[in-house]
Amino acid sequence: MSIESLIGELGTAKNIDIVDVRQKIQREFDAAETSEQRGKVLAIFKATMDLVERNLAARGDQSELLEKLKAARAQDYKIFIVRECTVGLDSPGGGDVSMEMLMVVTNREIAAGRMTEGHSLRKLAVEGCAAPHLTHAELVEKHAKLKAEATRLHTRR
Repeated sequence: MSIESLIGELGTAKNIDIVDVRQKIQREFDAAETSEQRGKVLAIFKATMDLVERNLAARGDQSELLEKLKAARAQDYKIFIVRECTVGLDSPGGGDVSMEMLMVVTNREIAAGRMTEGHSLRKLAVEGCAAPHLTHAELVEKHAKLKAEATRLHTRR
């Protein structure tokens, strides 16, 4: 599925199955190759979640479900951002969050109106960039070496 077909599908849906839509958005986010594409997916995520929240709020009897949805939405959003900023997810032992990328992505999200300066990930980006940290290029190099070493050990067997 492409971003455009996801937009088309959501635009014509009479009822939204939030579990199904959430999975489709996650797949599109994972498939996105550029910051611009990920930004588009996050815009779809925001618009969809805003619609679902408005519909639940209008049904006065759904306050507990609405609060659960808001918590899940906030968690999903953080996961999307952290995933985008993680270098070496496929490395042995997992990846590292690039503070430089986190700053770039939170800047994009603030500019798009999806995040505020007070968001916890923005605060982490600012604090992380102010503290000693590996640069994005150093993290890429670190994980390339880890993958190469793992491949070398695997082929020796």
